[in-house]
Amino acid sequence: MTEMKVGFLVSSISREAGGLFESVRGLAKAVMSTNANTTVFGVTDAKSGVDLPEWRPISVHAFPPQFRAWGYSDQLVPALLAADLDILSTHGLWKYCSVASQRWHRRTARPYIVHPEGMLESWALRNARWKKRMAALLYEDRHLRGAACLRALCEAEAQSIRAYGMRNPICVIPNGVDLPDRSETPTLQAQAFAEGRKVLLYLGRLHPKKNVANLVRAWKQILNSHPSTSAPWVLAIA
Repeated sequence: MTEMKVGFLVSSISREAGGLFESVRGLAKAVMSTNANTTVFGVTDAKSGVDLPEWRPISVHAFPPQFRAWGYSDQLVPALLAADLDILSTHGLWKYCSVASQRWHRRTARPYIVHPEGMLESWALRNARWKKRMAALLYEDRHLRGAACLRALCEAEAQSIRAYGMRNPICVIPNGVDLPDRSETPTLQAQAFAEGRKVLLYLGRLHPKKNVANLVRAWKQILNSHPSTSAPWVLAIA
C-alpha cells in the first residue's frame, strides 16, 4: 500500500506563530505516527533556527520570505508542487499560505483542508477589520470555499464558521495534548504553595479573549462569600 503524502502549510515554523507552533507540530507528529509521509512547509523568521529541531523527525521545508509580514516566499508553491502531495493541511488565515494552497490546488486538483484556528470568530474579525475585508475579497473567501473540509476546534468555532457564510463540510476536532511523564516533571510552584489543598488550574494564554480577569474576580467573590468551602482550594494560573 502506497504511503499517503500529507503536507502541512503554516506561515511560521517557530514560536513566532504563537499557539500554532505547538498545535500544528503536535498534529503533524500524530499524522506521521500513522505511517503517512509527512512534510511541513513555511517561511523562516528570527526564531526558526532555534525552533527547527523541535519538529524532528518531520521533514521541514522553510524558506526566507520576500514579504515577511504577509508570509510571502516565492519558493513555497514550487516546493508544494515538487512534493507531489496527496492532501494539504493549511493552518491559519489572512496570509500568503492561503494563496499558496489555492495555487497548489489549481495545479494538482487535489484536496486541501483549512484550519481557521479561531480566526473567523467575531472578536478576531474585528481586529484589523478593513485589512481582513480586503483580504477576504481578494483571496481568503475563495480559499475557504474551495476547501474540502474546514476543521473547527470546538462547536463554538464551527458556529462561527457557519456565521461567516461558509457551507463546506466542517469537522470538529479539538487540539490534542501530550501529557508529560509525571516522574520526570518537577514539582510545580502551585503544588508546593497548595500544601495539600486542591488546585483549580487555568491553563491557557493570557489574552483578553480568555477573560482571565473575570476568572480572578469570580474567584475573589467565591472566597468572600464561601470562605469555608473555598479554603481547601487554590487557583493557579499557568
